[in-house]
Amino acid sequence: MKIKKVLFMTAGLLLGSVSAGAAINGDSAYVQDDPVMVIQPVTPVYLDDVAGNLSFTSNWFLSVQGGMSAFIGKPVGCGDLFDRTKPILSIGLGKWFTPHFGSRLSFQGFKFVDQGLAARTFQSVHLDLMYNLCNGYKHNSIGLGRWGVIPYAGCGIINNSFARKNPFAISFGIIGQYRFCKRLILSGELGNTITFQDFDGVGNARKTGDNLLQGSIGLTVIFGKAGWKRVIDPMPYIYQNDWLMEYKDKLQAKNDQMAKRIAKDDAALKEYRKILQIKGLLDDDADFNILAKNYPRNNYSGLNALRQRMKGSQIPSLDNHVKSSPFETSNDSNECIGAPINFFFKLNTVTLTSKAQQLNIAEIARVAKKHGLFVRIIGAADKATGTENRNKELSDSRAAYISGQLQKRGIPIDKIICEGVGGISRFKPDEINRHTRVMLYRKLPD
Repeated sequence: MKIKKVLFMTAGLLLGSVSAGAAINGDSAYVQDDPVMVIQPVTPVYLDDVAGNLSFTSNWFLSVQGGMSAFIGKPVGCGDLFDRTKPILSIGLGKWFTPHFGSRLSFQGFKFVDQGLAARTFQSVHLDLMYNLCNGYKHNSIGLGRWGVIPYAGCGIINNSFARKNPFAISFGIIGQYRFCKRLILSGELGNTITFQDFDGVGNARKTGDNLLQGSIGLTVIFGKAGWKRVIDPMPYIYQNDWLMEYKDKLQAKNDQMAKRIAKDDAALKEYRKILQIKGLLDDDADFNILAKNYPRNNYSGLNALRQRMKGSQIPSLDNHVKSSPFETSNDSNECIGAPINFFFKLNTVTLTSKAQQLNIAEIARVAKKHGLFVRIIGAADKATGTENRNKELSDSRAAYISGQLQKRGIPIDKIICEGVGGISRFKPDEINRHTRVMLYRKLPD
């Protein structure tokens, strides 16, 4: 990788962070307050007073009711209201199109008492429009209310079998409901059917005046899918989209600025290269590659040279360090090779604080196998917490854990020394004491 590419990539990462920060501090109050919320899913907000139909096959109902009817006509005839009362059967099939609006096709029949107090059979069919006044009151999660007060009005035909009359009729009334469950409703109805005066065979055929009053009670069954879809408020999604577009525009503007800056830096590097070539400080085929493919690894030569100075021994030459193996840093084979590596654990566990530490375990195993080294593992615990016995047990377990990981990676057991030192308090803060130390040797230490 060329140095300028490294520089540009680093600059891009840094400037990307600056760009994000600049966008966060932009004009949008939403982005400024909490930029993370811009890209998080929006929690649905439902409109309690709005519901949508499920499908054509949903919210159909069938009602069956029984009760009494009383005929009042013109001319009035003889007898009072109770003399004109007879049983009635009512069957209705309908559908609710919205939580408030619906329609039904209703059939009514049995007998009525005409103006001469004679019992006659009748049949009535009418189509009604209904409006539920109470559906929005204490409804459940699918929009179904417990109570219903439903006025209705419609029109149809009523037939007098005896008089062979089937005039046009208008129906109206009110229905009361109590819902037992999602599909079963108790319903009661008070209504009236008004038609022309000659319905019972007596009266003016061009004027209305015959009435059939009805009162009934029964059950209504819902079939198909019951309930309504909850409608989600779209405004939060619209606002979030606007905020995201604004955030994107700010980032794009910053990226454009950084692209111009990188292009300018690239041009400066090219000019600097030319100057160095002119002065003879850079070969024509050089590529500024400071990260050479065979760049030497750190072999701790400086650290080991310092140790030798402290011991008063002769300092190895630089050539020896460069040519030697990374582990040929001391004439004393009992000396620890390189720097010890510590592995840190969570409190009162044998769990590493970070899975990234497994990389160090793999590297230790690779080096130890390659050079035939011995591994010494010293487990420790935090003396500030736990009992002495528990800390000793924990330090042994941590050392055994690292040993097991190395064995899984091909280090034989006879190349490993494990020990636990129990609780220690050598380091601050206390959590640093919860570690296991790994050291490499050419031969087992005395």
